[in-house]
Amino acid sequence: MDHSDIEKTLPEELSESESLASQRRQLAEQQAQLDKEREELRREREKLRAMSEKPPEAADKKKAKKARQEDGSEDSGKFMIGNFIATFFLTVFVIIAVGLVALKLLGINAYYVASGSMEPTYPVYSIVFSRKVDPSTIRVGDTITYALNDENYVTHRVIEKHSSSRTFVTKGDNNNVEDSAPVKWDNVMGKVVFSVPFGGKVLKVIVAPENRVMFITIVIVLLAGTLLWGIIERIVKKKKAKKKAAEEQEALDVSIEEAPVPDAAENGNKE
Repeated sequence: MDHSDIEKTLPEELSESESLASQRRQLAEQQAQLDKEREELRREREKLRAMSEKPPEAADKKKAKKARQEDGSEDSGKFMIGNFIATFFLTVFVIIAVGLVALKLLGINAYYVASGSMEPTYPVYSIVFSRKVDPSTIRVGDTITYALNDENYVTHRVIEKHSSSRTFVTKGDNNNVEDSAPVKWDNVMGKVVFSVPFGGKVLKVIVAPENRVMFITIVIVLLAGTLLWGIIERIVKKKKAKKKAAEEQEALDVSIEEAPVPDAAENGNKE
């Protein structure tokens, strides 16, 4: 081959080399573009995940409700409300029961006022708390609770004290005359130390012997219901989270498959 042939083929080879380099640059640019699109898809996925963890702020209530149903936040809210109600009533019952037992240990018994004989000091259906004391320490002007018979109790004020006969003369603040019979010291249940207005109806139902089994059953049911409610809530949350993660992964896989990919075989043929 002479010098003229070499000079002729050299530009052609340089041209082919430049074309090959250009194709490689295009392939690299396409790959970079694909990587960029994948990164954008990843960021969009993170954004959707972050939005799903927050309460929807859509103006349209129907859309907001649908969004809450899809991400499980509405069900979670229902579980929280139900759990709160069960816990609240259980706490109230426990507090009342513990309070009555504690007062009993301190020698204080609770009685409800069924008549207006002591108004306005103790309105009807008030609760009076009487502490067991030595009858000899009771003075005129004190309010006492005494047993009228085996089933009925009376809370009236002492207007006379007779130590010799060990009796009291009592009278209701709202009555015009004193009680017909003197109160024996042995019948005194205690001296009133404090009262709670308008709580007698609740106390009457709670302390009734025929209602004890019912209230014990209610406490047990509320306790079991609270525990069961918590277990169901956790199970539902796990299922929702698992389903959501699967849907997001499936959506991401579909997006990646649909993304444009350069045809390597075609570029290779061109080279």
